[in-house]
Amino acid sequence: MSGKLVEYIKQLYNPPLSDEEAVKAKDNLVGFFKILQEADLRLRREKEAEKKRKRGKKNQTLNQTKPSL
Repeated sequence: MSGKLVEYIKQLYNPPLSDEEAVKAKDNLVGFFKILQEADLRLRREKEAEKKRKRGKKNQTLNQTKPSL
C-alpha cells in the first residue's frame, strides 16, 4: 500500500518528486492522518464524558425533587 501511495504522490508533482521526497511526503501524510484520528477520538471521548456528566446532574436533580417516604 505505501509503495502505491509513494508512486501516486510522485505523479502529483511536475516536475516529479524523487523517491526520497515522495517517501517523506507519504510519511508526512500518514502522520497527519494519525493526528487527525487521535483528535477525533479525543473529541468523541469528551462528548461522551459530557453526556455522562449531564446525566449525573439530571439524576441528582431528580433525587432532590423526589418526596421522602
